[in-house]
Amino acid sequence: MDLLRQQGKIRKYQVLSRFPGRIGRIYQEKLANRVLHFETYKAFDEALRHCSQMICIDIGANVGTITSIMAQSASRVFAFEPDPWAFTRLSYATEKLQNVTLINAAAGISDNDVRLFRRKEFDSDPILHSAASSVFMNKHSDTGNTFLVGQVDIIDFLLEMEEDVGIIKIDAEGAEVPILERLLDHDTLANKIHYVFAETHERIFPELSARYLALRNKCDESLRPHVNLNWP
Repeated sequence: MDLLRQQGKIRKYQVLSRFPGRIGRIYQEKLANRVLHFETYKAFDEALRHCSQMICIDIGANVGTITSIMAQSASRVFAFEPDPWAFTRLSYATEKLQNVTLINAAAGISDNDVRLFRRKEFDSDPILHSAASSVFMNKHSDTGNTFLVGQVDIIDFLLEMEEDVGIIKIDAEGAEVPILERLLDHDTLANKIHYVFAETHERIFPELSARYLALRNKCDESLRPHVNLNWP
């Protein structure tokens, strides 16, 4: 991860946060988020070092930025990406990485076809909005830009592995909720995984707020895996 670049932005926001009035308040919030993200990236870098030559899994790989970083130290990386636009670019980004296996499917808690919804603004900027494609419909979903994709039961997928898993990164636009619920309730599987980094989406899915709160409490108590829910 480019930690020096992140530190540069933090210094910039520290200056701007001292401005009076509305501008200062805006950058105070930006600064708090940037510091949190920096600490998460730093923790991710440390986890990569601790889990060198172990398996890593990227759920919601998008165009392959994190997959490529994982591949530098992992024995093998399994990258899940259901959106065909993003999967094409993921394939280009990782085509020379011999230790990466790409899976053009969503990760969930069952093996079946699911409907993928793209964001309303997708066509105007696919590079930006492809990361928001989701199998959970929400207020940003374009109901006219949707299609069926395969879904892999990630719990069964993990149970079939004989080795421990170093890191799982989850950026799955709502799907992190059932995945983490099932994973943390499975004692055998939880002990097989060292680190989980996940982005949560409380603002997008307010109907899941109680489940998000329960997850945060459970993750705070978890010794294995170590779970960080502040992925940017």
